[in-house]
Amino acid sequence: MPRRPGGSPRRFLAAILYILVTSGHALIPHQGSSQTPPQSGVFDAWARWAVSGPWKGPVTPYPRIDTRPTAAGAPLRSSVAPVAVHQEARVAVSPQRLATVLRLTEQLYAALRLNGYAVPHSDGGRAGTAGFDLYVVDGPEQATAALDSANLIGTYDAALVHGRLSAHIPDGALPGCIAQTLADAGLLALEPAENALTRHSSAILAAYHITGQFGCQHSPASLQQQPQRGIFDDPSGAQAALFLAVLAERQHHDPGRFVQDMWQFARQRSEDLSALQGSPTLWEAIGRALENAGEWPDDVQLDFATARYFAGIPERRQHATYPVLRALPSTAAVPTLAQLSSAALPQHVYESQGLGVLGSAYIEVLIPEPQPGAELRVWLRGDPKARWSLSAVRLAADYRDLGRVSAGAHRTRDSYVPLVLTTNTKRALIVVTRLPRTTLAEPDVDPSAAPFKVIVDWTGKNQAAER
Repeated sequence: MPRRPGGSPRRFLAAILYILVTSGHALIPHQGSSQTPPQSGVFDAWARWAVSGPWKGPVTPYPRIDTRPTAAGAPLRSSVAPVAVHQEARVAVSPQRLATVLRLTEQLYAALRLNGYAVPHSDGGRAGTAGFDLYVVDGPEQATAALDSANLIGTYDAALVHGRLSAHIPDGALPGCIAQTLADAGLLALEPAENALTRHSSAILAAYHITGQFGCQHSPASLQQQPQRGIFDDPSGAQAALFLAVLAERQHHDPGRFVQDMWQFARQRSEDLSALQGSPTLWEAIGRALENAGEWPDDVQLDFATARYFAGIPERRQHATYPVLRALPSTAAVPTLAQLSSAALPQHVYESQGLGVLGSAYIEVLIPEPQPGAELRVWLRGDPKARWSLSAVRLAADYRDLGRVSAGAHRTRDSYVPLVLTTNTKRALIVVTRLPRTTLAEPDVDPSAAPFKVIVDWTGKNQAAER
């Protein structure tokens, strides 16, 4: 991979500042004396660091270059958008189907661009077309982007790309699949150093915002039915897309705009294209945005874990905080690990299968006769290799959230929360979440699940005995 022509703007500006500081002392008069030069040691040290040596942060290899599929015949070219649709030689696709794909590609390309999403632009005339090429293929790909080469034109790292769409996608799923392909290609062209799983999750979210379909045949309901699974363990990016959807709605009245801005913050310029600058990532940009807003990433992750419970079942769904969860079907209810009764406490609950990173488990405690002032006491002992959080929520008879308490994030294996009950508390929800080892700075992919044990007791029985 070649080196980028020209120097870094950061180093160019640093060199200008270095010259001004070291040679033009009169331009920066010292307080109290116009003849005394400034204390330039700090400037000197900073400028020498900035203008000398290679990038000192993390790097990532340039993504793999993919050979384009062999096309059969001439492509279908759009007259209204810079796109063309090709048919792979080894697959039979009807002319009507190709025409439908082209029409949808034109419409969705325009919709993504109008709403501020990154879309792929000209690929330098590859395949004899001036714009973006989408191949209808017979391979295992459903809806993805592939890289042609580095794009050396422009200030930041970029790539020339094409798209691949399965020929076997049902007609009804085509809008979500084509939108995901276009968004995935736009993000790969925009920032080739970003993690592929992160790119896929953002593309799925873009497709959801534009079409209402959760990308290419991904089912949010099935994702909800596996809450114990780590969100970064799913290579399709669908689990991470659900988390990103809630995060975006939490942070901005225009969720799509929030994600778009984070991608812009994560862009970089690498001088050596064989080793792209690997920081900041999208998740690092999100983490910094949260901190600047006075929030801690762990708190956002815990909010996501609890919010997932208020989806699916109509009684829960009416109290959902986030539109993306409120819109899910009744089959999207997270399963409970156990359902206990206050009359049978104390109880021990074991989860031997364990949780993936940002996976959660849910325990319900039914309280048919709440006693004001009584406490539900919950202890957690988790696998010591993981970080854990323990939360408890008071729920009314209609599943309304009456208040919650959390032990927060712990690096130790043990946590404890007391939940004070009120007269209208009819059930309690206990949420156990496995947190990333550090923060959201980088997808935490740990294939090993972490088991835990919960003990639940309450003081109501003691109060009843005293009476």
